[in-house]
Order: sequence, then structure tokens, then C-alpha cells
Amino acid sequence: MEETYLENHYIQQYFSDVVSMIAERRPDQPLRFMKEYFESIKSGEIVLRRDYDYIRATPANRLAFVSKYGEALNEIAESLSVKDLHCVVELLCFDFPLSTVLHCGQLAAYISWKASSHSKSMDPPPRDPEDLFVPVSTFVRTLRFYLVFEEFFQCSERAIKDAVAALRRSAKKDPKTPLSQLVLTDVHYKQVSASVKATVLASLSNS
Repeated sequence: MEETYLENHYIQQYFSDVVSMIAERRPDQPLRFMKEYFESIKSGEIVLRRDYDYIRATPANRLAFVSKYGEALNEIAESLSVKDLHCVVELLCFDFPLSTVLHCGQLAAYISWKASSHSKSMDPPPRDPEDLFVPVSTFVRTLRFYLVFEEFFQCSERAIKDAVAALRRSAKKDPKTPLSQLVLTDVHYKQVSASVKATVLASLSNS
């Protein structure tokens, strides 16, 4: 029961981190250092200029990072290119994945396009994510949603991919299986994967 409580509140991760920092930095007043460390968790400052593994370590860290990132972006402009969005995030987290920024940039651009009252007459956003300009507020909401549910989407995509692979193996064992059915399994995988992302889009659009 005690271990479950500690795990649910990520106490061990934070204590392990602060002890490692004390051992490395050897502050003159280690207890004061610990006090300031936990105060910085409460304020959200603890996630600044930390590596991506630390940011992903707890839900509180993820939300705090997106909040600080959003504050920084709001000081710059209402819309930014995906390249600029990544340049800014690297100032806060040196190893933040470009792939995550590109992915969320694409989602944010699509959300903005769908939400526009003129979307029927407007061209959809370009497929190359680096060419995108997206509203900062939409991008920040997309990134927050993506980071909070990152493991869910990864597990869902793996499960879908495994299921489609099993269908392909089963179909290949039957010599009478038409080639079109094998092709359709790949199409089905892409469609179902897209439906998972569509859930995110719908939730964000209505939030």
C-alpha cells in the first residue's frame, strides 16, 4: 500500500532526482537546497532547462513544461512556424524531440483549418510540417493533450499495428486470398490509426 502511494505521487522520482543533484553540486546547505527544489516543483520552474526524460517523468512535469513553454511563446507572437516553435522549445529543453513538435504542428494546423468558417473554400494545410505556420494557442493545447496521453497513443498504435500484421500473416497462409485483401490490411491500419488521432482532434476542437 505504501509503495503504491509513493508511486502514484511520483515521490521516489523526485527524491532520487534531488539527491542526485545534491551529490553532484554539493551545496553548503543541502536541506535548504531540498526545500528550494520542492518549491520549484510547485511553481513549475523545475522543468526549465532539464532533459526530455525528466520532463516526461511525471504528469506534473509535463503540464508544467507546456505551461512555461506556452508563456514563452505568447511573448513572441500569436502564430509561428514549426521551425520557430522548435527553436524556442530547445531553449527550455535542449533535447526536446523535433518529431513531437512536427507532429503537434501538423495536428494544430489541421485543427485550425477545420475550425475556420471558410475551411470549405480554403486549401488544407501543406503536408510538409516544416512549412506550417500555426496559431500558438492551438499548438500549445495540442502539445499539452499529446504529452499527457502520449503512452496511450503509442500503445494504441502498436496494438493496431500488431492486429493488422496478424491479419496479413493469416491472409498470406491462404493461397486463395486476393492481393487486394492484403493491400486493404495496410489501408485499414492507416485508417484506424487516423481514427485515434481524430479522437484527439475532436476533443481539442471542442475544448
